[in-house]
Amino acid sequence: MEMDQDMEQQMEQKNIQDAELEPGPRQEAANRFKVHRITVSRLWGIAKQQMSDGQPVIMRGRASGYKKKTGKVHFDDEKFKQLSFLERFCYRKLACKMSVSKTTVGRWTKSHLIRPHTNAIKPALTEANKISRMRWCLTHIQPALDEGKFLYHAMHNTVHIDEKWFYMTKASDRYYLLPDEDEPYRSCKSKRFITKVMFMCAVSRPQFDTDGQTIFWL
Repeated sequence: MEMDQDMEQQMEQKNIQDAELEPGPRQEAANRFKVHRITVSRLWGIAKQQMSDGQPVIMRGRASGYKKKTGKVHFDDEKFKQLSFLERFCYRKLACKMSVSKTTVGRWTKSHLIRPHTNAIKPALTEANKISRMRWCLTHIQPALDEGKFLYHAMHNTVHIDEKWFYMTKASDRYYLLPDEDEPYRSCKSKRFITKVMFMCAVSRPQFDTDGQTIFWL
C-alpha cells in the first residue's frame, strides 16, 4: 500500500511538472492576489523547477522590505559630555560623533535634551585692565547717599564717541550687467592696502527739566 501511494504521489508530481498554466487560470490567480499575470507565470515556473529538483515548493520574496524602528534613539548624555565644543558646532558634526542622523539631533533640540547657544568671544583682560575699569566706574559714583544707597552719575553731560572704519572698495566684487553693457574697470595701487574711510559718531543723552522739556541735546 505504501509503495502504491508513493507511486501515485510521484505520478501526480510529474503531471504537475509537465502541466502548463492556461491563460484563464493565470489571469484568475493574478486578479485574486492583485499581481500581474506575468508574475503568476514566473512563480509557476519557479514552483515547477523546485519540484523537478525534488525540493518542497517554497515561495519567498526577494525584497526584504523596510522595517520601521518603533523605539526612539536613546540620548547618551555621558557620550555627549565627552565631545569637545568643536565637535558640537553643527548638526552634521554632532550627528556623526553621536552615530545618529541629523533628524534625531533636531528632535533632541526640540525635546530640550540639548540647547543651542551662541557664544561670543570675550576680551582677555589683564589685572591692570581690570583695575583701570574699576577706577573708571568708581569715578562715576556720586558722593551723596539716597536712602543709604550710592547713586550712579546720570552721564547727561557726557558725550560718547565711536568710530567705524570702512574700506573704499573690495578686492573682488559682483555686479549684474546687461548682455551688451561694458564691464566696469576698477583699479588701485595695491590690493593689500586699499584706502579706508572712518566715520565718527557722537551721542549724548538729553537733559530734561522738571516739566519733562528738553534743556539741551548734544
